[in-house]
Amino acid sequence: MVKEEVSRLNEKLSLVIDQNKTLRAENKSLSEQYTKLATKLRETELELDNQQQYMRRNNIIVTGVPESTDEDLTDIFTTIATNLGCHNFRPSELDVIHRLPQAKATNRPRPIVVRLVRRSKKQGILKLARERWNKERKKKSRLVASHLGLHGTNPVYFAEHLTRKRAALFRKAKEFKSRYSFKFLWTRDGQILLQKDEQSSTIFVNSEANLQLEELQPADEVLQDISQT
Repeated sequence: MVKEEVSRLNEKLSLVIDQNKTLRAENKSLSEQYTKLATKLRETELELDNQQQYMRRNNIIVTGVPESTDEDLTDIFTTIATNLGCHNFRPSELDVIHRLPQAKATNRPRPIVVRLVRRSKKQGILKLARERWNKERKKKSRLVASHLGLHGTNPVYFAEHLTRKRAALFRKAKEFKSRYSFKFLWTRDGQILLQKDEQSSTIFVNSEANLQLEELQPADEVLQDISQT
């Protein structure tokens, strides 16, 4: 009687062990499937973000330009470009120009998005804007609307038109720059770059995860790829 009971218990135990092995195998399979799907999703999101950034490759965002109801943005940007030093700028070099909607009610002028026909022209204007901004900063001043042939003393900023994802990453990189006393943070063709100081290597930032000191990736290969596109 006791032997029969022990035998039945052993059978039940064997069944439970087999069921446990089956559940473990199924769990492992599901875990592997989840990992593959998560990886695929990240790759798809990255590809989509790259495509969206590529579509913005000729774009500039200008913030701080005074706004009026009867404004002509083509004339305004032509004036801005000329006062930056791009004296040969022509309205025909503009593909699209318009103001962006504001997410919240504010008295600040809406940013202007400018799409130029040629990327080289975009890069040239950003270079002139950066040089002018640095010139004013050396004088303990800021680049304002009146410096650009416009009315007002609003500070005016020029930047590449980043995707929402990259703009959020740029804000995180800005916090990182301040926290760890990095001197330079900028973008080039949608890529976010950091530099500790003039003697340090340029660092490529492509995700929030690599905004760790031990994870920072040298940008040499990335910049080489950019120069070849």
